[in-house]
Amino acid sequence: MRAHLVGIAIFRAVYDRICEEQTHLLPDVAVTLAELRERGLRMSVASNKPASYSIRILERLGVLPFFDAVEGPDTAGTAKPDPAMIRACVAAMGVALYETVYVGDMTLDARLRGRGRGRGRPIAGGSSPDDALRETGFPVVSSLKELPVRLLRLSPAPAGGRRPASA
Repeated sequence: MRAHLVGIAIFRAVYDRICEEQTHLLPDVAVTLAELRERGLRMSVASNKPASYSIRILERLGVLPFFDAVEGPDTAGTAKPDPAMIRACVAAMGVALYETVYVGDMTLDARLRGRGRGRGRPIAGGSSPDDALRETGFPVVSSLKELPVRLLRLSPAPAGGRRPASA
C-alpha cells in the first residue's frame, strides 16, 4: 500500500508541473461550448482529477468561463462513479437532476449514468475507445460538433425557455 501512495505523490508532483502545458483542447471544443452556452445550457465539469488541476487547465485553455462549477474527488468527497460530483454540479447550476444531461467520454461515465443518475450521453473521441462506449448500450454521440443538436433533441426547452444543463 505504501508504494501506491509514493506512486501517487510522484504522479501529482509531475502532473502539477505539466498538466497545463501538456493538455490541449480537442477540435471543436471551444466552439461547441460557446454554442451550448449561447443556446442557454448551463454546464459544469465533474472530473476524477483534483478540481484544482481541472480549473488550472480550463483557465489556461480559455474555456473556464463556460462552466458554473468544476468538481473533483477532493471537492465532492469521492470519485466517480459515485454520484457525489454530479449532485454538486447539479446544485451549483441550480437545476433539478431530471433537467440535466450527463456527457462523458469514458465507460466509467456511462456506468454512472446507468446507475440511474439522470440522462446521459457517452461521447466518442475521448479517453475510452469508441467500441467500448458502444458496448455500454447507451447512444453514443459521435463528435463534439453533433452535441448541441443531440442535446436539444433530447430535451426541448419548456415553455419558460429554460434549457437542460449538462455536467
